[in-house]
Amino acid sequence: MDTTTLEILPVTATIGAEVRGVDLATAPDHPAVMARLEQALTDHLVLFFRDQHALDPASQVRFAGWFGPFEHHAFAKHHPDFAGCSGWRCVPTASVRAPCGRLRVRAWGRPRALRATAQ
Repeated sequence: MDTTTLEILPVTATIGAEVRGVDLATAPDHPAVMARLEQALTDHLVLFFRDQHALDPASQVRFAGWFGPFEHHAFAKHHPDFAGCSGWRCVPTASVRAPCGRLRVRAWGRPRALRATAQ
């Protein structure tokens, strides 16, 4: 995978973009791809990824970990397989260092979409 396969298509004029041509399960193996995704997140604030069927919980944690450490939220249950991950989303708190964003997996209909939002 390289950055030439990525398509970043704005969803609106002000916020959001759909990202095509990336497999998030293997993206962390490619620093140039991750750098491009980081830039896209900075530019568009919300990213949508479709058809991420290979993204299992371990791959999701690995992908999300690229953006920084996980924040433990007082009300979120710890994932049974990933002790360092409390829940599947970071919720802003009064901490000194705010989280860089949230990572959510949603399934609507058959395709599975992943949304990353910058904060």
